[in-house]
Amino acid sequence: MKGSLRLVGIWLACLGWANGQTLRTPEVPYFPKDELRPGMKGVTLTVLQGTRVEALQTEVLGVAKNWVGPGLDLIIARLVDPKTALTGAVHGMSGSPLLINGKIAGALSRRIATFEKDGHCGFTPFEDMWKIEREIPRRPSEDFLSQVTRAFWKRPLAQLGRESSYGFLGIPLSVPGLSPQVARKILTRWGVEGGTLIPVTAGGQGKWDARVDPNQLGSGAPLAAVMMSGDIEIAGTGTLTWRDGSRVLGFGHPMFGFGPSAIPMATAEVITTVPSYLLPYKVTNTGPIIGTITEDRLSAIGGSIGPVPRLATYRFERIHQGVPLPALKGAFVVHPILSPLLLDLAIASVLEDTDASARTFTIQVKGDVYFRGLPSLHLTGLYSGQDGDLTSTVLGITRPLELFFSQGWVEPLIERVDLTFVSKETEELWNLESVTPDSSFCEPGCQLGLVIRLRKRYGPLTERRLFLQIPPSVPPGNVEVRVVAGSTLDQKLLERSLGGIRTAEELLQRLNRRHKDDTFYIELVGPGEGLVAGGQELPALPPSVRAIETHCPASPQESPLDEVVWEEQTLEVPGVAVGEKSVSLQIR
Repeated sequence: MKGSLRLVGIWLACLGWANGQTLRTPEVPYFPKDELRPGMKGVTLTVLQGTRVEALQTEVLGVAKNWVGPGLDLIIARLVDPKTALTGAVHGMSGSPLLINGKIAGALSRRIATFEKDGHCGFTPFEDMWKIEREIPRRPSEDFLSQVTRAFWKRPLAQLGRESSYGFLGIPLSVPGLSPQVARKILTRWGVEGGTLIPVTAGGQGKWDARVDPNQLGSGAPLAAVMMSGDIEIAGTGTLTWRDGSRVLGFGHPMFGFGPSAIPMATAEVITTVPSYLLPYKVTNTGPIIGTITEDRLSAIGGSIGPVPRLATYRFERIHQGVPLPALKGAFVVHPILSPLLLDLAIASVLEDTDASARTFTIQVKGDVYFRGLPSLHLTGLYSGQDGDLTSTVLGITRPLELFFSQGWVEPLIERVDLTFVSKETEELWNLESVTPDSSFCEPGCQLGLVIRLRKRYGPLTERRLFLQIPPSVPPGNVEVRVVAGSTLDQKLLERSLGGIRTAEELLQRLNRRHKDDTFYIELVGPGEGLVAGGQELPALPPSVRAIETHCPASPQESPLDEVVWEEQTLEVPGVAVGEKSVSLQIR
């Protein structure tokens, strides 16, 4: 990734020249890394509390050649100021500028060791950060940005997280109302944990400086990347390294490594700096949004003070224990990789707000995700469990969204999300224990009696009796009576139909066909020869039709279907249906 980042930067720069764009090349008074010598003294600018920039005494130890990659060095120094005797370099200091003789030499970007006790740290040389200004054209067109995103940057976050983990100082990620433990689980699910984002307990968007003047924002000031704003705020805070008019550089390392970006940029205040050998970090409140982060590169993030990017909106209605709670609303970043991660974190924040430790819960979700130029995606379902099941519940709610974002036909861009959550503090899981038929054989047209046994956790066994009508058209032979929960049935049908889906619209249509989570489906299933095409099941096709469809060059996405459902009945339960059982039946 390191080499690829530089190649993409060069490629973008060359394309800018081809389009007749003039690249900015002003002179910047920085201290060259080649002139640094061991023992040189300087200061590192950062905020330890409030908004006042402190000058921390720093001693240069040397320059580690090719530490980051070929031609990319790292300045090794030591914080020798009494103010950092207990903390050393902390998460949130990323981007704090190192000044030698009044000139910027680099930006604080790394801790040398996890339990480092003597202030050793690493600085990204400023000339490497300045490449963002010198080599990257300012804001290519949206079409070109979209092409870059699809062709190069659209990779799993798991890969991005692994590749960006070079011992960077972390960006403290605050999701008010969500425990760092749950946030870490979600980041791990997306492969971001282990990268630069570190979930911490922190504040949200405050009113502390609502009249902030962006002109007062200078080197060493806190700088926040606001990924979600409003009633739920998700933001990561680092430090501003350099500013020239409206242009800024910061962090000294990537946040995600997305390259061209459009993330709101905000001021911040530091409540306190937490000393810890394991995880020292700044506790922050985010201030007003003042501009946009436009570049997320290996050596720095870059942005502009002024206009903010176009954002998607969210609105979450909540009813807990029958009592309506205030709706939560706001906006979030539109990005083909980042948006679903943000929604996972936001939904977890909503659920944890009414799901304190050791509680059981049952949650009903209903709503839609609306896209630009595409049909909406329904997010509906019923979920239940105990406190430790919260993360799996969140991922279950957003599983359809994850599947849609993983397709490669179109770049999904969210316009708005409207969801309603109805929750209560009891567990309502109904597990399927057994299925017993009155007989192991039956004739076409008869009724088959079934005894279905269910059990709630810690509850008694419950029996339900029903009759399954055997259609007169069922041929003699062996069939199966299958009792399956709605969520399990959805998973089976989705896996079976994915291979036959050709377009994003077909995928949305298939994802929107959901069985009820509070229902068991009793099916009479027999062997058959059919196809799945375009996400639609075509069971029991005549052999001639099936042969034509299977060998048709225009239908490469069709997949075989080897069973047919002759009859289906439902059994509703007052909670979440769980499990699957089958029994054999002979048709005479």
